[in-house]
Amino acid sequence: MRKPRRIIIPFILCAVGLASSSCDMNHPTYVHPQRAQVDQGRFHEEISLSEVDRTYARNLGTVYDRSGEGPVNVTVTYDQFSQFNTPIKARTELGRIQTLLKEAGIPQIEGSILPVYNSGEDSQLLVSFKSYKALPPEDCTVLPGLEDRNVEANPEYRLGCTVETLQAKQIARPRDLLGRDQRGATTDGRRGGNIIETYRSGVPNESLGGEKASGD
Repeated sequence: MRKPRRIIIPFILCAVGLASSSCDMNHPTYVHPQRAQVDQGRFHEEISLSEVDRTYARNLGTVYDRSGEGPVNVTVTYDQFSQFNTPIKARTELGRIQTLLKEAGIPQIEGSILPVYNSGEDSQLLVSFKSYKALPPEDCTVLPGLEDRNVEANPEYRLGCTVETLQAKQIARPRDLLGRDQRGATTDGRRGGNIIETYRSGVPNESLGGEKASGD
């Protein structure tokens, strides 16, 4: 009676081994592997010259600080057949606009004037610069019911897409997602170390010798 048992047990072990080897423990993830991405484009705007004032310049400076990069191209149009909207007037207005934009914190400005046939007495300001915006990952959809009233289940939904989409809308400086290149930066490690060692030793800083604000 013992011999049959010795024969059956190896067969059972072989069957279990074959069954376990046929089971695939790997399964495609339901989590979207990508994060919010940055899209590079250009900011374009055309506005009547009569509407360009300090408030407009400040607003444009805010947009540029958040999403812009590189020089800001500004062009003032004029009508070469007009007695009022002349090239001289366009150059004068261009200088005024460049001053406003510099005061608004825009460091690089490239200005020009452009003749536009039969444009009349009203000049236009054309503004353009390289800009960035944050976008959700590709092939991402939000949870059903978040943007509309359709709450039907979406079998193609990937976990994390809604979070990344909402975060992309809240990023104030999209170009920061690209990181900052510090290869051109120069630092002095010895100088920084000396400052820290003086602080750790408890030695007080020397007086700067400035003038006193009062006679006391």
